[in-house]
Amino acid sequence: MKDYVVRWTIDVQAENEEDAALKAAAAHSRKGSLDTVYEVAEADSRFYRGYDVAQLRKERKHGKH
Repeated sequence: MKDYVVRWTIDVQAENEEDAALKAAAAHSRKGSLDTVYEVAEADSRFYRGYDVAQLRKERKHGKH
């Protein structure tokens, strides 16, 4: 297995940094969240590629992946 770096980014409005972290965590874990795009790179690479997890799940469900 390889090591990967996975990033998820969100813009939030908050009172302070801690509040921003809490809001991001809530958005990330919300059932049915549309926040499903992640950037992935091999651990020793600086090249990130975007993946829409919701789309990947649909493709796998329909045998396209």
